[in-house]
Amino acid sequence: MDTNEMEQESKEKDLFEKYLHRTNKLLRVTGMDLKDDDGDNKSLIQRLRHRWFYCFNIFYLGTSIMGQIGWYIEAIITDRSITEITYFLPCVTFCCLGNMKGYYFMKHSNLVCEVVNSLRKVQNFTMEMRKYRKEVEEEMIKNRLWLYNMFTYFLLTSTAIALLLFMIGPFLIMGVYYYSTGKILYTLPFFLWYPVDQTKLTNWPFLYLHQIWSGTVTVFMVFGPDNFFATCSTFINIQFHCLQYDIEKIDIGTKNRNLKSSRYVNERFRSQFEQIIHRHKILISLVNLLESIYTKSTLFNVATSSLIICVTGFNITTIENKILMMPFISFFFMSMIQVVVLCYYGDKIMQYSEEISDAVYKSQWYFADAAVMKDLLFLSIRSRKACKLTAYQFTDINLNTFGRIMGRSWSYFALLQTVYGGQGIKNN
Repeated sequence: MDTNEMEQESKEKDLFEKYLHRTNKLLRVTGMDLKDDDGDNKSLIQRLRHRWFYCFNIFYLGTSIMGQIGWYIEAIITDRSITEITYFLPCVTFCCLGNMKGYYFMKHSNLVCEVVNSLRKVQNFTMEMRKYRKEVEEEMIKNRLWLYNMFTYFLLTSTAIALLLFMIGPFLIMGVYYYSTGKILYTLPFFLWYPVDQTKLTNWPFLYLHQIWSGTVTVFMVFGPDNFFATCSTFINIQFHCLQYDIEKIDIGTKNRNLKSSRYVNERFRSQFEQIIHRHKILISLVNLLESIYTKSTLFNVATSSLIICVTGFNITTIENKILMMPFISFFFMSMIQVVVLCYYGDKIMQYSEEISDAVYKSQWYFADAAVMKDLLFLSIRSRKACKLTAYQFTDINLNTFGRIMGRSWSYFALLQTVYGGQGIKNN
């Protein structure tokens, strides 16, 4: 391997380790950081015992979910308005989503480590034709990482703004109320039921901190595993693209060469082809590992995304208090970007895995002898079955699924507007 090849390989590895380290920082907030000591020989209970900070956070979040359910029951009994009930729904649904994502990410922490190790392994494979795709690979890595960074920063920004607005909202409301009446009304960011009086100064700081940390834990339990998913998907797609290029440029030999030359070319082809097959198998196993880690939480994600998006949009259009309405604008964009990232990378994995078959067609297979053609044909047939991620086998995760989520969101939004309009007419 020459110096240019070593620099290119090192660059790809360094980028992967850089983004993996950044993802690990997000996971560390909730105690879900990547640890290599979570082996197959450890049970779920042993792994949870080792992750005491995660267990503390999951219990902490559970108390918030119970408080939200308690408030919801009270709201039904006291016949609260539809705007108050819908104000509550996105928060409790998102909390449950964070709980699901965090639980399954930790349950399959051994598979998470296996994904990381397999990606490092496939990056270690080098081919003689690597120097021919150096410029193509650099441009492709640049494009993929630009999009990955854009998604990450948009999601992180919208999440931070939403969390910040929920944090400062109570202070703004208390300030406006004090300016209008001269009295202090202690309010909290979210609607939760507590067994103590929320309006007392002795209780309010503790309840406020409880809600803020619960919101922070929820956000990072969703954003951390999703960022790991986006990081791994990005580099899996890069490897699929490199594999596609290598197949197109593989030296398959010709029928017109002499026997000695043909024997050398066939041996050369066989060596390259074995590496291609091995890399292809690793990439397929990587997608299957991601499927095992995320499939159940993705089902809940897909099932609840329409509810979160439509109710958040409804809150934006119906809440008259601008201070209460502002956090939901950032929350709306955060929910949108979160499901876009999930569906986009699922769609790209399907696309790039299927394009391996196209790469075989674009190679010079028509110059090959019968044995080589047969090997290429088997690779082409196998590649026609796309690698895909699913919501527990109920639906494939791709951009078509995102379209259906948005369609259902609009239908639910229209239904809520109709009910809200009818309620307004009835009250008048």
